[in-house]
Amino acid sequence: MYKNTIFDEMTHHQTTSYPVTEERFNVVSHALGFVLSVLATGLMLAKADNRISILSSLVFGSSMMLLYAASTLYHNST
Repeated sequence: MYKNTIFDEMTHHQTTSYPVTEERFNVVSHALGFVLSVLATGLMLAKADNRISILSSLVFGSSMMLLYAASTLYHNST
């Protein structure tokens, strides 16, 4: 009835397929990013000298860890 509506355009998407070697590299590099973000969070917390610095380090560090963990899992599943 309503063809080519904005809704149809928004829900229709193409998926891109990447070579297996590229996906494996993404898994390894993002897993390394996760490990480095854990280390960086520890360093930031060690340098933090007040409550706001500690909270800021925790928020930033946990967001980095979550980003790299999610990305690693995503690339590992494709």
